[in-house]
Amino acid sequence: GGSYASHIRGEADNVVESVEEAIHIGEAAGIPVIISHLKVIGKHNEGLSAKVLEVIEQANARGVKVRADQYPYLAGSAPFISCIPPKFHVGGVEQLVENLKDPAFRKKVTDSIQNEYQEFASNLVDAGFDGTLMAGCAKTQQYVGKTIAQIAQEENKDPWDVCYDLLVENDGVAQGIYFSQNESDMLRIIGHPYVMGGSDWSNYTTHLDREKVGGGHPRGTSTFITRLALLRDHGLQTLEQAVHSVTGLPAEMSGIEGIGVLKEGAHADICVFDYAALGADSDYIHPFRKNRGLEYVLVNGKVAVEGGEYNGVKNGCVLKKAPKNKAK
Repeated sequence: GGSYASHIRGEADNVVESVEEAIHIGEAAGIPVIISHLKVIGKHNEGLSAKVLEVIEQANARGVKVRADQYPYLAGSAPFISCIPPKFHVGGVEQLVENLKDPAFRKKVTDSIQNEYQEFASNLVDAGFDGTLMAGCAKTQQYVGKTIAQIAQEENKDPWDVCYDLLVENDGVAQGIYFSQNESDMLRIIGHPYVMGGSDWSNYTTHLDREKVGGGHPRGTSTFITRLALLRDHGLQTLEQAVHSVTGLPAEMSGIEGIGVLKEGAHADICVFDYAALGADSDYIHPFRKNRGLEYVLVNGKVAVEGGEYNGVKNGCVLKKAPKNKAK
């Protein structure tokens, strides 16, 4: 009674084939398929979202239940070291960082990133130096909120050396944000009825200063507010459809009963918001700024947010998938 959720093989030149592959796996196994954070990467691939959605529609038409989740931003995020092709990671992070001190090794890495794109699509190629923003690098805080291109210009350095020096100086631990998507594809995907909201981000264990520079991505704080606002502003879905895409549809695909719907007997998880006022003030430089328009949140019947502010109430519970066949 579960689903096959796939972080697909590729999201750039091979995105169509990658979605087809994930669907084939679920179809062969006889289970529903979820494509994780569906997107099209690369300016030169603009428009491929139409083909991707067509593939998903065709699968549903022949009886394969396929859905996708998506975050409503043009930039993704990943550890900066993931820009280095996997074949150079042999020996672990410490060994890779040590190797990056060698100019000859750096040349091999650069040549691979530039000339072996079909083997490994690096975010440095998809976003470019102008579109690669540093979100976190604890030992070189002066770089947070700047692109690789900006750092290279300020320090009069080759941008490749900036990348490698940054990794060396931070012991391989740094977080990048990569602007590599097209707005037309993002909007085409977000409005599709088979696509639900998803943040592709981890929970923050503490509440951080709302004016903090860097240290995150707005998808970690504003995904669902931004999604609803985009669907509203572009007239892509009705209010009911937009809400269903972040409540009932994910609950349905998770196989969890009693959430995602407003009805007697269900969990009283309720958000009270002003739809016209919904908006996010967070951005890639200040990812923790407050959202607008969400006034009250009830968790299992208890108010946890009042007047747009969290009040400290913790009333959540572990959500478990409903058993497919209850014992008699």
